[in-house]
Amino acid sequence: MRIATLSRVGSYTVAALLVTALALSGMMARLQQAAVHTEARRHRSYQLAEELHQSSSDLTRLAQAYVSTRNPRYLHYYDELLGIRNGTLPRPEDYSTRYWNLRVAGLTAPPSGPRVSLRELMRREGFSRDEFELLSEAERRSDALVSLERQAFAVGGKDPARARAILYGKAYERQKAQIMEPIDRFIRMVDGRTQSELAQLERRQGAYMNALLLLLGTMFLGFLLLSAYLRKQLLTPLSDLERHVRAITNGKQPGDLEPRGFDELVTLGNGVNEMSRAVTREIEALKALDALKNSFVNAISHDLRTPITSLRGYAEFLAEGIGGTLNAKQQGFVAQIEKAALRLMHLVDDLLDFARLEAGTLRLNLTPTDLAGQIQEVVESLRPQVQEAGINLSVELAPEPLVALMDPDRIERVLINLLSNAIKFTPPGRGIRVRTRREDGEVVCEVVDEGIGIAPEAIPRLFKHFSQLEGGVRKGGTGLGLSISKALVEAHGGRIGVRSTPGEGSTFWFSLPLGEQPTD
Repeated sequence: MRIATLSRVGSYTVAALLVTALALSGMMARLQQAAVHTEARRHRSYQLAEELHQSSSDLTRLAQAYVSTRNPRYLHYYDELLGIRNGTLPRPEDYSTRYWNLRVAGLTAPPSGPRVSLRELMRREGFSRDEFELLSEAERRSDALVSLERQAFAVGGKDPARARAILYGKAYERQKAQIMEPIDRFIRMVDGRTQSELAQLERRQGAYMNALLLLLGTMFLGFLLLSAYLRKQLLTPLSDLERHVRAITNGKQPGDLEPRGFDELVTLGNGVNEMSRAVTREIEALKALDALKNSFVNAISHDLRTPITSLRGYAEFLAEGIGGTLNAKQQGFVAQIEKAALRLMHLVDDLLDFARLEAGTLRLNLTPTDLAGQIQEVVESLRPQVQEAGINLSVELAPEPLVALMDPDRIERVLINLLSNAIKFTPPGRGIRVRTRREDGEVVCEVVDEGIGIAPEAIPRLFKHFSQLEGGVRKGGTGLGLSISKALVEAHGGRIGVRSTPGEGSTFWFSLPLGEQPTD
């Protein structure tokens, strides 16, 4: 499968799941609103039933007060209450017995609400036929009481006793009690219907909730499966590919990578394998070429060493007058021959050491040696070269012997290379100092010059093969001296490094582990 295909399928699937989850959430919200609406409808039903019952009781109370006292104020409020119930007068905002107590006491203003009859309010609520019929029956019974109350008002002026007998008689009380019977049935019917609707809404809401939970569980499980699939098809192959590429960059030859995962990764893996095989072929070719180079250098160096040794020997014979007495000019020529032969010998030694290091055949002849003696010999051998360059060379040796287990010839090569490098970069009139000290169980030797210094960005390549810096006061060298010195010092278990400030000079140093020191 391609990554693009999985991405499209995943996007569509996630979009569909999100839309479904939002739809289920919206349905649950609508069901919750429906439940609130149902509860509000029940509450309004209770209010209408309560108003019907309360208005009937308030009419009875006002009628009885009127026939008992003949106070026209009670008759006025009686007519006002009937007008409100019949919709001919404005309704109060809060219909209750407390309202009518305040109204009769003159403590509240006349109602100013809409002119809507109680029957119209019942019709607007959309009750079922049976519910509406029960409230209508209760209203008819209340209207029957109103007829009796009107009858009592009519006879009250002539026969107050009869009017009181009508409103306080058993027949009136029996009819008044009958009003509650349809109201109670109405309330029970409304309660039953409301509970049934709420139960149905709750069941639907539970079903939607279960569906939503199932959907969320499916999404979570899908994400887990997708994560495992991506780990297998994407992350693991990428990790293998990364390790393979890292091995190649580190110079190893890990072989072919087994491509797996998405099609793009398989294509990439095959490309990496092709690259790896090409790199391996290049490495093998370079190794063969390097081996040929080392063999050539080793052979040439050995072949050059013999004639150079002969050249140095005959030059010494001439200098000693064995071939006859030389004049001053001839002696100068012989000295130049000796100097050139020595320089050639150092070059051949560098090439031989380089070839042995590359081939891994370098052997050290380790003996306990005082580093001070080695330094003095090398300084004296280079004294003519230093004097010719116009440089001041001084030695600052530690007062105590510093004996290290070393190969004297190899350390001599290190000292020669460091001092030759200092001479190359130190202008005439300035100085070079060779210092030694003991530090943390090591012998430390420093070659400090007052030369031109080294730029910070050039320091990392100083100890690499065939690396030469520009700007030397004197030309020459193969670029092998410092790299060979580093290899020789590290072969002794030591360290080598440099500190430099451009324009002020450089300090090349190396350290060797201290050996057993002589005792007095």
